Amino acid sequence: MAELKIFIPDSLNIRFRRAAMNAYGYGRGSLSKAAAEALAEWCKEKESKQTLETNKAKDPTHQENPSAPKPHPEILTGPENERAPVAGGT
Repeated sequence: MAELKIFIPDSLNIRFRRAAMNAYGYGRGSLSKAAAEALAEWCKEKESKQTLETNKAKDPTHQENPSAPKPHPEILTGPENERAPVAGGT
C-alpha cells in the first residue's frame, strides 16, 4: 500500500469525513476505504473521457479530409448560396 498526502479545502474535508463515516462506519480504515473508492472512480471517469477523446481523434468520420474534393458553390443549397433576383429576369 502507498501513502498519499493531499491538501484539500476544510469544507471538502468535513464533507468527505462525514460521507466516509456514513458509508463505512467509525472504525479504523474508513477514510482509506472511502478515499480509495473516490480516487478509483475519479480515475475511471478521467480515463474513459480520455479514451473517448482519443477514439474521436482516430475516427475518420470526425476528421475532415483536406484532399477531398469540395462541391462547387452553385451546387450547394441553403440560404447562404441563394442568388438575388436579377431585375427584369425570371
